[in-house]
Amino acid sequence: MAITKKGEVYAWGVGMINGTDSNTENTKTPTLVSSLEGTSIKDIACGSNYTIVLTDSGNVYTWGSGKYGQLGHGNAEDYATPEVIEFSPNVGYGKEQSEEAYGPASLETALRSQVKHYRPTLMLSRCIQWVNWPAAAILYEELGDWSAALDARLRGILLLVTEKNMEVDDELEAVLQIVLYILRDMEGVPNRDILLYQTFEYWKKRNLPPKPLEEFILEHLKSMAPLIGSLLEKNESDPPLCVDLSTDIYLNVTKFCLTQYREEHKKVHSEKVNEERLWAEIKHNLEKDLSKKDK
Repeated sequence: MAITKKGEVYAWGVGMINGTDSNTENTKTPTLVSSLEGTSIKDIACGSNYTIVLTDSGNVYTWGSGKYGQLGHGNAEDYATPEVIEFSPNVGYGKEQSEEAYGPASLETALRSQVKHYRPTLMLSRCIQWVNWPAAAILYEELGDWSAALDARLRGILLLVTEKNMEVDDELEAVLQIVLYILRDMEGVPNRDILLYQTFEYWKKRNLPPKPLEEFILEHLKSMAPLIGSLLEKNESDPPLCVDLSTDIYLNVTKFCLTQYREEHKKVHSEKVNEERLWAEIKHNLEKDLSKKDK
């Protein structure tokens, strides 16, 4: 299979698979798939005895062997020529159906739920080629590369700023949503403090105002303080967080971390005292039992 610069599809090989008018006859030389003539094809993929094409208008055509239902036509029949897939307008996921049948939420669900049925590295290269950074971020996460996933999310925001003229307030909100994602959805992911630092670097690079970030830190101090505290221990640069935050932020973070340390130390000490008391009681009971036996 091949696509020309004009978006035409040429095929050769086994008749049923190549989708030409010869149908069941084999084609030894590249032949135009006439049923797609006049339709501009954006991309093409070949599976085991079947073909999928994507048009510039967003339609998907498949043909070939449909033995396992892989053609997407709701059956297991073979198709000798390209047939458009009819997507339901009521496609939805979860308890509530999505307002948009085909949008970022549906794409994310598909990428995460069908990860066993495609090659993430191949799909990732396509997403980067098409500059689809949100989808690339999901694939990086599936591959366990959290730093690259975060970088892709930030690239997606920057793309909206440069090409779609995203307003500053919307940009601030988008970056803070990523920080919130780090706090809530990446719990258990190693080096979350480094991931947080990546967002600070974006903040500095874009010269965004510090006040919204400071307000966010204070609002989520319980989750932010341990990560910021870890960064302060590792980083000796000036300013230590690469963004110019007020002294009040550093004081609040330091105070929280010290309070947390004291509570943990107090808890450990309390547990140690209770353990010593327990051993003392065990020793006392043993001595009583031995005393009874001697009598």
